[in-house]
Amino acid sequence: MNLDVIVHGGGVYFGYSPYGFPNSSSGYGYGGSYGNGPIEPKIAFTTDGLDWQDMSLGVLRNEGGYYNIKGLAYNGQCWLAVVGCSLNSSPWNETKVLKSTDMGLTWQTVPSNLPQGWMPITGNGKSDLRYADGFWILMANTNPGKFWISTDGASWIDRSPRSEEHTSELQSRQY
Repeated sequence: MNLDVIVHGGGVYFGYSPYGFPNSSSGYGYGGSYGNGPIEPKIAFTTDGLDWQDMSLGVLRNEGGYYNIKGLAYNGQCWLAVVGCSLNSSPWNETKVLKSTDMGLTWQTVPSNLPQGWMPITGNGKSDLRYADGFWILMANTNPGKFWISTDGASWIDRSPRSEEHTSELQSRQY
């Protein structure tokens, strides 16, 4: 089992590989896949840290393509997952938000205003989704870096740092 990221909350551990590295059982690791079948993100879960079981986040699309899990986090009441789908047909790239209120047994798609299109993950074994101080926080490994915040997982606000050039331009317009 190839798990690069392990997150914990509410007595449950979830593990996945954001990039979908190959493994012996399915050809791709937990959290990523590529092929012509349905896009169905897989994660592993355990309550004791010893006995890991496969779990599906549900079928997101019934067509081929690639997906990767951008992040998975717990806020004390529910789990939220952000999944990127790179499809074999239009729209070419989608960002999906999924929510579980029953400790990961079932997952529902949450309509959100997150930008659609390619959103690189940060990697390095770190989740790109966090929950802190009443906010879901999603980070993207872009240049410059981008991040969004949300209180409900559906309505996201871009809180990305602005470049110095952009800030200077705005300051000059204020006078």
